Amino acid sequence: MVFSANGICCSLRLDQSRVFLPSTQQTETKPSISGTLCLSLSGDTPIRGISVQVKGQTKLPFQEGIISSTSHEEVTFVRSQTLASSKKMASFILPAGKYEFPFDVPLDPNMHETIAGPNHEYHSYKVYGIIERRFYRNHVVSEPIRIYRPAVEDSSVILLSDPRVAEDLSEATIPYSISIPHKKIPFGSTFPVNFWMAPLNKGLKMKSINLAVVEKHSIKIEAPAAYATRYGVRHLTSAKDHILFTEHHEEHEDDYLAPASEWYDIEWSTTKAVSLPKSLNECTQRVKSNHIQIHHELVFTVELLHAEGRRTLIRGSLPFSIVMLPELNTPDGAVCGFTLEQFLHDYDSPPPLYGAHTSDPMLTGNLAGVESSSEGQNESLTAPADLPWAPCYDLIFGCSPDYETLSLPQGLV
Repeated sequence: MVFSANGICCSLRLDQSRVFLPSTQQTETKPSISGTLCLSLSGDTPIRGISVQVKGQTKLPFQEGIISSTSHEEVTFVRSQTLASSKKMASFILPAGKYEFPFDVPLDPNMHETIAGPNHEYHSYKVYGIIERRFYRNHVVSEPIRIYRPAVEDSSVILLSDPRVAEDLSEATIPYSISIPHKKIPFGSTFPVNFWMAPLNKGLKMKSINLAVVEKHSIKIEAPAAYATRYGVRHLTSAKDHILFTEHHEEHEDDYLAPASEWYDIEWSTTKAVSLPKSLNECTQRVKSNHIQIHHELVFTVELLHAEGRRTLIRGSLPFSIVMLPELNTPDGAVCGFTLEQFLHDYDSPPPLYGAHTSDPMLTGNLAGVESSSEGQNESLTAPADLPWAPCYDLIFGCSPDYETLSLPQGLV
């Protein structure tokens, strides 16, 4: 933003459009907002002072009555830094020319983060450049800045987080599992949604899949004194939803049919991609505070078509969290998300396709001809055909002792 009037032209240039507050483990890191206040004067100008100010403000909407709506506004943070002034607090003459005033305003590590997204700015920050003049109105220029507190240290923590899985039985004949790889998804990322089904009745087909990502807002504030006295309420609330992503897929058999297994005639498996918005104005990170709650859900609807023409709908939702990470920040201020692959650490994922099951001869007792060799080495392991049951225990630990022959350590006798 550039301000120009009465021969004075000023602008702000910030070093970063987003600042990330340190975690509790990074106590040595001191957050700050740095930049340059640029000033151009067409002639000698009396100046009383030049300063910058960082200001945070909340703006929480609520419904007042049936028709009218208003908002609760409050200043949450103010910190200033003087760049030029007279020791006697009087005006001084600044000659014509161009000037640059660098600044570095320290921040409070415990301050609230920015909460802004689609059609709202619940909590926002601005940096103001102020040119004070005696007998004249101050010249003020401002630039917005976003301040975030990372929910996790880095992406490795996200990749180790548990997946989200929805498992159930539809109409007692359609076991299914729908899952996403992690419960925490980085802002602006693309992640897979895995569908698995094993219908027990003949002639059933998958007709379509609908996916949507919903951002849910819930706000709760204390009612103003006059409103509380008049209506006898202590708190005012507001709730609304935003659709961040929606997609419809018409399914064809080649897209989801899996090889037949020995128990079921057929199994279904397919994967769809969900892309979160990369714009900071179209999505909000996960927020949980006393006054503001923002969370996200993946809503799915699977339409199945029976042979007789009857339809079955499988509906559900998977809650997850959209989180901000410092590594998502790019020099131009854009958000660069990740493309998350399939489960990396998935112990609760759906079972493998029955057609892909293999039997382990070491566990079934069929050890004849079992041979394991390593490439480039002349070593092999051949198990004898007459080895009794539980061969793994016998080969590694020896025969298990009888109960009567067990002996306790001397310290426990």
